[in-house]
Amino acid sequence: MDVFGTLSQNRVIPTVSNPGKIEMQLGGMGRNIAANLAALGIETRLITVVGDDADGELFKRGINVESSLQMAGINTSTYLYVDQQDGRRDSAYGNDH
Repeated sequence: MDVFGTLSQNRVIPTVSNPGKIEMQLGGMGRNIAANLAALGIETRLITVVGDDADGELFKRGINVESSLQMAGINTSTYLYVDQQDGRRDSAYGNDH
């Protein structure tokens, strides 16, 4: 799952709440490519590992993941990033399992 913010101001101000817009979307380059190919009607299979949480269920929508593993007690990977107003990446974080 990608969680991303776009700043309303020119830069991040450390240690304070920075105004902006926060969004979530399904992500991961491999998942996005598989979903786009499937949407074009091309038979596509994605082999991956997801958690048994709500994000893992969303991740599987629209693509063939029958050869993938859904692990109990594990959260699906999340990538968090903040972009400046001009689209340049300010900071990014991925969770480690």
